[in-house]
Amino acid sequence: MGKTLFVGIDIGSDTNVVRILDDTGKDVCGFNVSNDLPGAERLVERIVNEAELIDADKVKIGMEATNLYWWHLSQALHEAPELAAFAAEIAVINPKVIDGFKNIYTDTSVA
Repeated sequence: MGKTLFVGIDIGSDTNVVRILDDTGKDVCGFNVSNDLPGAERLVERIVNEAELIDADKVKIGMEATNLYWWHLSQALHEAPELAAFAAEIAVINPKVIDGFKNIYTDTSVA
């Protein structure tokens, strides 16, 4: 069975905060990228590098639908040919749903 790399993105008007986990839930890395085309290109490069390091064959990306700040990044990720090799799935999630998860899992710390 193949490995999956999980990518979470907290969208901001200027900066996107990224956290990457492997399929065991282990924290692989975290970093920030600018919310523009160079930032999207850097994000794709980092995702591909981390996926190759763990020999992943699948990448799952989740991001907040914050105002319209997410739209350009979502399009860039969908159109990135480098991610196609990893059968990338991109999910855009309503921030209220994410906030609801924080309330459900009260015994975990969220940084």
